[in-house]
Amino acid sequence: MINKIPVTILTGYLGSGKTTILNYILKENHGKKIAVIENEFGEKNIDSEFVIHQKENIYQMTNGCICCNVRDDLVKTLQDIIKLNYNFESIIIETTGVADPNPILHTFKQIAFLGEHFEIDSIICVIDSKNIQRQIERSIEVKKQISSSNLYVLSKADLASNEEIIWAQNKIMSLNPSAETHLSSNANFDIDKIFMRGLFRTKIAVPAFFKKPRSAMPIFTKIQNADHEEGVESMSLELAGKMDEMLLNLWLNILFERASDEIYRMKGILFLDDNLQKTFLQCVHDFVELVPSDDITDQDLKINQIVIIGKNLNREMIEIGFKSCIK
Repeated sequence: MINKIPVTILTGYLGSGKTTILNYILKENHGKKIAVIENEFGEKNIDSEFVIHQKENIYQMTNGCICCNVRDDLVKTLQDIIKLNYNFESIIIETTGVADPNPILHTFKQIAFLGEHFEIDSIICVIDSKNIQRQIERSIEVKKQISSSNLYVLSKADLASNEEIIWAQNKIMSLNPSAETHLSSNANFDIDKIFMRGLFRTKIAVPAFFKKPRSAMPIFTKIQNADHEEGVESMSLELAGKMDEMLLNLWLNILFERASDEIYRMKGILFLDDNLQKTFLQCVHDFVELVPSDDITDQDLKINQIVIIGKNLNREMIEIGFKSCIK
């Protein structure tokens, strides 16, 4: 059985600080073997003093990492990396500053070779804590990037005021209530807290305002946050019982056929059919993945949970559809 290499997708708006973080990974002696795939290599400043070997568009760095340019073909780039037989611990793929990660997720799901050798580990969004307010006002893509991610790095914290950092943190929470945020100054951060966390296939973090004591929780609950970015909202549903996998897939297909532009992010913990294992649901726009967990529960009452982030959500349609999946 092939040990799959975890892949992190690094997103963030233009000038957010992605390059600074990538340069840290490529130069510092952090003890990790990481392959970095930069989107526009010609615009990056790869210092020759840190390069010990170059073959075409692949640069091997002094700290054991490599850097390469995706150019036109991500699949070929990843195939070239596998051919190096270098035992990488992780791969980081940078998106352009105005792109969302959804097309990359689809690439990994649709290409068999990628599914055999790689697995998505997490989506990390780098946010310029000094300029995020202006960037959000300028581009809807910033909101989509934040809504689609698992973890956030607030860069340039040394340049931002306390008020600007608090504003950025509150804005992230309004767009993605289950956000995990880390501050970074001059690219100083703990690499183990940011990368290779397995966030794409771990438990969902239900925000505090979504939680109720189990004894007080009704069978079907809709709880929503009242303080959201205008137009961008989140909702949480909890439903007891076992879900029919066929009905669930049918509902998800219909849901994303009708509302793929409105739903930025969906994640959940589900109990399918008679399986004792939990199943993790991960959706970014219309990318949908159901991943069985090794975590076995003997609880009599199976509680299915989903959290949805999007714009102009049809809450009634989503509630009815989710409830229809119960056996």
